[in-house]
Amino acid sequence: MRRDPDLAAINPTILPQVLQTLYVVSGCDYISFFRGIGKATFLRYFCQHAPFITGCLPNTVGTLAETSLNDDSHAQGFLAFLRLVGTTYFKKHATGFDTPSPVEHFSKFLDPLATPLQQHTAWLEDIRQNIWARVSFESDMIPSDDALWRHWKRSCWVVDLWKQADKNCMIIKPVTEHGWQIRDSNLTFDWDSSTNIDAVRQRVSVLTKGCRCVTGCSTARCGCKKKSQLCSEGCDCSNCVNLATATTPPSDSAIAEVAVEEAFTTDRSHLHIDNIDELMDWVFDEDINNSTVDTDSSDEEDVI
Repeated sequence: MRRDPDLAAINPTILPQVLQTLYVVSGCDYISFFRGIGKATFLRYFCQHAPFITGCLPNTVGTLAETSLNDDSHAQGFLAFLRLVGTTYFKKHATGFDTPSPVEHFSKFLDPLATPLQQHTAWLEDIRQNIWARVSFESDMIPSDDALWRHWKRSCWVVDLWKQADKNCMIIKPVTEHGWQIRDSNLTFDWDSSTNIDAVRQRVSVLTKGCRCVTGCSTARCGCKKKSQLCSEGCDCSNCVNLATATTPPSDSAIAEVAVEEAFTTDRSHLHIDNIDELMDWVFDEDINNSTVDTDSSDEEDVI
């Protein structure tokens, strides 16, 4: 590969390590992979833009050979990794950009007042915005900058381990400082920063959890109202006055939820209800709901 014209710009003394790092970051032992992007794709786009990715062009710093965990050189190598990732996603969605190459697109973000890392992250964020409408799943998007940094640290850890394969005594860096975490006595990936994970969970919660009121969400009995928030796409409410987004008829489960709430907030002392079975019979009485509800064991368990 030293005679490959696409790789001629790379210093031949670091080429073997550059290719080894490329193999690691694209997915190997102990390392996650990028959804829908295999090693062949990474290698193809790397060869097409090797001078740009390996820091051989003006305004580009860092190479994939800078992986040492003993100093800050792996922070320089991280910039080359970002160029590799950005180039790969740019080429995969090339028709979504008005610039012909990732190199020209990168030149738009060369701000003299910004640090090299800020320039790279701004470039990546613009690529994310351009391909957002072109992917089917969020996992097809470029991972966050924090997630990429953790992926890079895991990759550097693996490269550092492999470098010591011919030594009798190996010095292994703490994995919890390089992209992993120990949870419940198990080693697992430290995927992303807590801020980003919380933001994702909040978005998922908004889209999947909400009230199911059938009374218009006008009182504090509405779960959204209790949280002082408006109803959203995750709600299944009807006749909503709290920013209505759902107009479908209430489901049986929604009716049951309201009925159970009524049951636990209504004075039942005169009804002589002594156990949960009698309570459920009272809740689903035809006179209460004006409807017949199937109360087999699975439904009762779900309602409870």
